[in-house]
Amino acid sequence: MSPASSSGSATPSAELVRLTVAVAVDDAALAVATLAPRLGGCREREVAGTTLLDFWSAPGSVPDSARISDALADVGVACRIGAADDPVDWRAALRSFHRPVEVGPLRLRPPWEPTTPDLLDLVIDPGMAFGTGQHATTHGCLELLVDRPPGPVLDIGCGSGVLAIAAARLGHAPVRAIDNDPEAVAATAANAAANGVSVDVRLEVAGAEPLPAAALVLANLTLTDLVAVAPFLHAPGAVIASGVRDHEVAVLADALAPRGLAASRTVARDGWAAVLFEAGP
Repeated sequence: MSPASSSGSATPSAELVRLTVAVAVDDAALAVATLAPRLGGCREREVAGTTLLDFWSAPGSVPDSARISDALADVGVACRIGAADDPVDWRAALRSFHRPVEVGPLRLRPPWEPTTPDLLDLVIDPGMAFGTGQHATTHGCLELLVDRPPGPVLDIGCGSGVLAIAAARLGHAPVRAIDNDPEAVAATAANAAANGVSVDVRLEVAGAEPLPAAALVLANLTLTDLVAVAPFLHAPGAVIASGVRDHEVAVLADALAPRGLAASRTVARDGWAAVLFEAGP
């Protein structure tokens, strides 16, 4: 997934534009998963039976409202969108959204949270980025990843680099990460350096040509992107895929079957599924 850069420090008094997307409460999780890769992390609040998702952007880089509406319409979510100048410290606003996440031996935390003894510490500064393990799709991928034996890993659509960095912390090597967004590449590189791990991160368009070989492929994308990428996988031993709703798993399985992969384990959470696909005998 493709977040904005998460490096650098914020100036609390700096004016930003707060984009507020209003959706039905039942559609909130799907809206966050759809928009966060495009807009970054958000503050979620409920007002009068409606969920409001607040995203912040610099004045010169406010996303186009029509594109946001179209992206949500593609997944069946209706919305209302408003924008206002906001002198808020957006990092402080996001602290209620980004909390530590513990999965097996891993503990993912934003930098303002303390370390915990006896766990592998991953520090991810969310900034305006998506991908600190909060969402069910990322969490499910991590649950499947912690049980995999170490080996070469390819993270497709790395976003802020959470999955690639977690793989490196778990002993996987070499770890390669690709994304089609230069800001995501920069964020992953910065986060990998901050965690002292080696991740070869590059700007590439997945699906444009055969992907690099790896024993394990990590792909937290949308169903559309997963299906598009499937034919370009280079005979991996296993794929951990997420970003799909429970009812979409069968479509994903059909797309990966020609690569000799079959679902062997599924982690379901909040209506989302993360699936481990493995090569048959």
